Amino acid sequence: MGVESRSVIPTNSLILIMDSRSGQIPESMGGRAVSSTSSCVAVGTKEESEGTTELRMADVGEEIELPALNIYDGRLEVSSGELVASNVLGEAFLRWPMDGPSVRVQIYTNHSTEPDQIVVVVG
Repeated sequence: MGVESRSVIPTNSLILIMDSRSGQIPESMGGRAVSSTSSCVAVGTKEESEGTTELRMADVGEEIELPALNIYDGRLEVSSGELVASNVLGEAFLRWPMDGPSVRVQIYTNHSTEPDQIVVVVG
């Protein structure tokens, strides 16, 4: 798909990267900026009252500038065939079609606790 981006103000300062139909959201962030299950990664963002967060999704191998911090590198189950970046209310910000039942996901941010730049590399 290349690269997609969107400026967002996520509800509760949280972005969910997950299977569009069966993603299981982590029960708690446990005081961390990132938490995950086998089908969802929750990423904290800067305080929603402080403005927008730039969210980008890109295929692995795309030439894009990545923020300095790699906060997640793992596989997500994507049984629906679609990965989605959404808020906690289920509003989809970006959608990414998948070919297989799981995919490697890497997430980069520009700040360890309240990033305003998040890049999700898929594949």
